[in-house]
Formats: sequence, structure tokens, C-alpha cells
Amino acid sequence: MRIGIDARKAADYGIGTHVRNLAHRLVRLDRSVEWVLFHRPGDEGLLPAGDRITLVPERSGGYSIGELTALAAKAREQRLDLYHAPHYVLPVRLPCPSVVTIHDVIHLTAREHRGLPRLYARLMIGRALRAAARVITVSHASERQILRQFPRLHPRIDVIPNGVEEIFHTRPAGEAAAFVKEAFGIEGPYLLFV
Repeated sequence: MRIGIDARKAADYGIGTHVRNLAHRLVRLDRSVEWVLFHRPGDEGLLPAGDRITLVPERSGGYSIGELTALAAKAREQRLDLYHAPHYVLPVRLPCPSVVTIHDVIHLTAREHRGLPRLYARLMIGRALRAAARVITVSHASERQILRQFPRLHPRIDVIPNGVEEIFHTRPAGEAAAFVKEAFGIEGPYLLFV
């Protein structure tokens, strides 16, 4: 099976963290899957590498008409069995089923997103909800917001919370203290006040 992931936002902050960790973790899960990662030129170092991973550069502009067609053409070239868009922009005429992650609908609710950007977001999110075989969102609150914004659409939404990077996993007490002392160059006892 060949699964493609739109990893073009790998260098971004919030969604980039999601994309990077998703790519690195998924390639470890199933050794029989071949992964195709569409990325911005220069972002190769942010993504996993290996014999089951194909990195495909994509230069079309974000939130543009070009990305809608270019990614579909590349998905066809790569003979994908499944395409995953980790944000709401889903290419048109994909040759395979797709999964889209919609983290939130802030582009439709925040005052600073108005006019053409809001219209584009409404069109793309609505289109993704209709076209995707499955929709993932990260919380029940986001699910409610999506359904409130698109009440006539009843997509199949799966709530899958974001994971937690290993750096945030619980460590044994002594190991945690030693890690903090070494990471921050602390000598002697200390007090952490948050």
C-alpha cells in the first residue's frame, strides 16, 4: 500500500509540529506501507528518510488554485492508494480515497480572518468535508464547531487527539531531576515555579 501525506507545512509551528511527528511516527508503525511525503523544497531534513519513503518536492503556493491540481497530479504519478491532508486543503480529482484532518475552524470564526481568506477557508473546508472518505479532528470541541459551521453536512468525523512528543512523557523522579539539571546547567537544588 502507498500512502501519501501532504507534508508541505512541516516547517510551520503548530501544524508543522503535527505534520513532522505524524510522519516520523507513522513510518514506524507498519513496515509494509510505502510512504510518499509531499514537501516544500528545503524541508527534507525535517522529514523521515528510508527505503520505504519517497520524498516529493512541491512548489505550488499555499492556499492557491495551483496546489489543488498539482498535488492531485503528483498523487496520480505516485500511484497512491490513500492520500492524507493534515489540514483542510484537499486537492481536486484525487485518484484515491482521502483522509483530511481539520484541527479547528478558526479561519471561519476569528475576527481577523475576513473577506477572501474566510471565503476560501469556507469553500475548502466544506469541499474537504464532502470529498474525504474520513475526517479527523483533534477534539470533541472542534467536532462541534465543524458541525455548527456546516450543519447540512454530516461527515464521518473521527476524534483523534493529538499525541504527545516523547520529551513530554513522564520520567522517573530521579531521571527527571537529572535531565532538568543537565539541560539547563543547574547546580544544586532548585525550585520550579510555574
